[in-house]
Amino acid sequence: MRPMRFLFEKELKKFVLNKSFFVFIAVFLLNILSLTGEYIDRSKSVMFHSGVHMNGEGIAFFLNNQIGSFGVLVLYLCPLLFFSSPLFSYEYKQNMVAQILVTKYGRSIDVAIKILCNIFISFVWIVLCYCSSLALSFAFFDTGFSMDRENVSILVRCFMNTTLGCFLMNAVFIFVSTMMKSNISATLLNFALVIMPMYITSSNKVVNFIPIIGMEANNYLENSSVYVSVWIFYVIAGIAFLILSQIRMQKVCLRC
Repeated sequence: MRPMRFLFEKELKKFVLNKSFFVFIAVFLLNILSLTGEYIDRSKSVMFHSGVHMNGEGIAFFLNNQIGSFGVLVLYLCPLLFFSSPLFSYEYKQNMVAQILVTKYGRSIDVAIKILCNIFISFVWIVLCYCSSLALSFAFFDTGFSMDRENVSILVRCFMNTTLGCFLMNAVFIFVSTMMKSNISATLLNFALVIMPMYITSSNKVVNFIPIIGMEANNYLENSSVYVSVWIFYVIAGIAFLILSQIRMQKVCLRC
């Protein structure tokens, strides 16, 4: 267990020292500033001071803005994209693939630890971003704090939907990083995979299987009856991409 713990701690330290860590911090701070700016802007309204329109507005603001199409893209997918795209393409760039993957703990454990560490950090980011955005949305825009059973159920299910959607997209980002030998190429391809589905205008429920569309709170709430199968797809497809990433890097090792 010690070698695995050492490798995991090494990957965590690499993340903190990596430029992508500052992307996470920047997005987090910008989100807080954005929410604060929205609050200041609304506080100028006479109705805001009367409190008439604020009861129950916190959850509506959160669902429409923080996990709407723009929120999903900026708060969740873009930070994960910049974090995961260089995961293995960076090793290609530094000519470190052969040295890393032929060690005693190479081929399987080293690659698996890198992937697990990436998934762990991504999950921590999702929890931190979701909870902080929710707390600020309620603190700024809801005088009633109407957290009844129905609202709690909606928020928990939206969190599951966001987490599983991010899991699939992050797995795709990791797989792309195993195919590209340039950080820029991997990042651009992943960005294209995120952006292109946003132009789909079909109302067919099948489009909810595409994470960038299915992760939107409004799409989820309108089509919640089909989302058990959507979540199962997210999990199975995500695991499949992670396994393919592992296999891909092991094959690269054999050619080195």
